[in-house]
Amino acid sequence: MSKPWRYRSVLIVASIGLTLTTIGLVLAYHSNPSRFSINVRDDSRILWLFAAGVLVTSVGLTAFVAAINQTAVTIAPKARRDINLGIGGGVTFQICAFAENDPVMTAGWLVAATLFIVWACMRYSQAKGYSKAYAAFGLLNIAGLIVLILLPTRNHHRSRNNDTNSTAPPE
Repeated sequence: MSKPWRYRSVLIVASIGLTLTTIGLVLAYHSNPSRFSINVRDDSRILWLFAAGVLVTSVGLTAFVAAINQTAVTIAPKARRDINLGIGGGVTFQICAFAENDPVMTAGWLVAATLFIVWACMRYSQAKGYSKAYAAFGLLNIAGLIVLILLPTRNHHRSRNNDTNSTAPPE
């Protein structure tokens, strides 16, 4: 597949993943599990909305991470693991914040989510050959991560040349 088409397909999958994640978070938010009532039908609706929200969010996050993995072919396994953990932790904490009723706890979940995503952005920017300062994009949460995905890899040609000139067996 040519580079422009591969780049477009990664953007399409990432966009679909983010859209599904957003829809899932909205569904989970509208379920509002804290408002259980005496009416069994309403309680069933609340549970179905919450379950659908979690499922759609999980599918969206999986698609988004798959797109990131396609752009991270040259990223070392440890850095890739750290990036995936940071994104997964950040999104998980954001989901927890939506399910929380206490404003202080909600703020705590959102701060933790932002820290995880900033950490993932720092690791991702380093892996792509940029400064740790690019972690500031993580303050924009997932939108900042999208910006980093769109940045070209700086050390791609260097690592390719090192691999072809090296006499060591591939990992």
